[in-house]
Amino acid sequence: MFLKNSKINQPANMSTINWGGVPDSMVEKMKEQNKMPAKGINNIILTSGPWEPEWFETYSQKYLPNGTEYKYFNYEALDADVQMIS
Repeated sequence: MFLKNSKINQPANMSTINWGGVPDSMVEKMKEQNKMPAKGINNIILTSGPWEPEWFETYSQKYLPNGTEYKYFNYEALDADVQMIS
């Protein structure tokens, strides 16, 4: 019932980003560095866990675009980064 009454796909010409809250200088910098957001699956996968499974990258390549980059953080490294940020 929920899916019948829900709009699950967004029109191709509609952005989900509220550009009104993004400073023009940041938009210009993203354009300069070719980092504008686009639709589709991101080509950088960030994941974490107690250890990195050996099979993860190979398994995931079946479902993700070519050139997808994988960045893994074990819990210890993630805790250190969170401490640094906070």
